[in-house]
Amino acid sequence: SIIGAMMVRYFLKQNPKNKIVYGATVSKIVSEMVNLYGGEAIRERVGHTFIQRRLREEGGILGIETSGHYYFRKNFYADSATIGFLVMIDILSNERKSLSVLVKEFSRYVSIPETNFEIENPEEFLKKIAQNFDGYKIDWLDGLTVSADDFWLNLRPSNTEPLVRLNIEAKDELILGRVKKDLINLIKKNNE
Repeated sequence: SIIGAMMVRYFLKQNPKNKIVYGATVSKIVSEMVNLYGGEAIRERVGHTFIQRRLREEGGILGIETSGHYYFRKNFYADSATIGFLVMIDILSNERKSLSVLVKEFSRYVSIPETNFEIENPEEFLKKIAQNFDGYKIDWLDGLTVSADDFWLNLRPSNTEPLVRLNIEAKDELILGRVKKDLINLIKKNNE
């Protein structure tokens, strides 16, 4: 996500008002950078097929996944590690800062590593979990996403395995720890 946010700034400085497509589990820093630099942020389901197709449909300039895949309009909307590497080299040479310094500038949030749970009936399970979040902003673009001012979380069925994947991002470690603890307890309770 942080590399993606750096690329957003890089591309939108050169090409303002372009569209950036990003996966539903990408950090908020990406959409914040898109908005800051005058682009249009388009959130999409996680997965190569979904990101690439949406980027092509929208005529976007850049697509971003947390898995480290970056898609480029000038590469026929396909992902390319080589282009991503070259863009990062250009960013580093233009910024004249180390990667670690740049990472600190973009590290506004904390998150957990994606965590997997074996769940027998993911659709019913997600509906049960959602009932615990009255008053929060909820969307169903890719599983269940719950958003608040100081955190967001996403629980989604895997596209490739019989698992439900959990992502949580928060403003600080204290909030992250609390949300993670509460949510894991909720998952265990609803998966018995």
